[in-house]
Amino acid sequence: MPYEDKKLVVYSELSPDKNIGLYLNRTYPPTGDIKVLAGLSGAKITLFEDGISKGQLSYIDSGNYTIPIKPVAGKSYFFKISLDGYSTTVSEGVEIPKAVTEIKITFGETLYNTSSYYENIRRCGVEWKDNNSQKDNSYLVSIDGLYKNVDVYNYVESIGSQADVENGCSFSTIQNGFLYRGLCYDTQAVKVELGVSSSGILQQNIIATNEKVGQSVKVELYRVFIRAVSDSYYQYLRTETEPLGILKAFSIPQTRYSNIKNGYGIVVAHNRTMITVRSM
Repeated sequence: MPYEDKKLVVYSELSPDKNIGLYLNRTYPPTGDIKVLAGLSGAKITLFEDGISKGQLSYIDSGNYTIPIKPVAGKSYFFKISLDGYSTTVSEGVEIPKAVTEIKITFGETLYNTSSYYENIRRCGVEWKDNNSQKDNSYLVSIDGLYKNVDVYNYVESIGSQADVENGCSFSTIQNGFLYRGLCYDTQAVKVELGVSSSGILQQNIIATNEKVGQSVKVELYRVFIRAVSDSYYQYLRTETEPLGILKAFSIPQTRYSNIKNGYGIVVAHNRTMITVRSM
């Protein structure tokens, strides 16, 4: 099987609410007796903000590096990575998007009932305003449930548009999450509709009331997360999605998106806003 010379593999997720970090590993041949490492140490990783060096990341463990700097919305960041035995690797600049504002959540009628675990799928409208100037912004929307301050896995679906990568405007991604492409919406006032269950599956035991993991409970609070995400985030998730089952046989092979020069991996950015809404 064909194999390029070994290259660095980079992963970094930038967000204003945490210090900048990076995970570093390498490519491996597809055959042979290969020891896969937890990560690579000893690299010189320099962080740049708007083209100006901000210093080097420090090694923690298992291929993880960090620097005590939180990225700032509106600024662009990239990494330059050097390690003996590898060619110098550079990530493309990624701008940190500004957080969305003026979020409004509305609940509507019951659409239908499903299994006993996920009762009463209700219409849920999610609206927000975008403070970013670029028209290629994207948004990741997810909704989690809470019951007595314990996580509940509730059912969420897209309404009014196919939650499919072939749509090009929206598709399902992370648990209870949907990605929306800003080009398809009026980014000054975005509105999407979801179907949300009024009950879900308890994710941990509640000793005081003898309620067990896996049982169905009513959702008391919803946590609605809206992330303004970089184009690299959108492209990476878009090329991660694959057709299911027999549909794979008819799908066109696609290359996983990367913004790493002379290497592989991804650097993405997002800016998260969360609001809590009581179940109606």
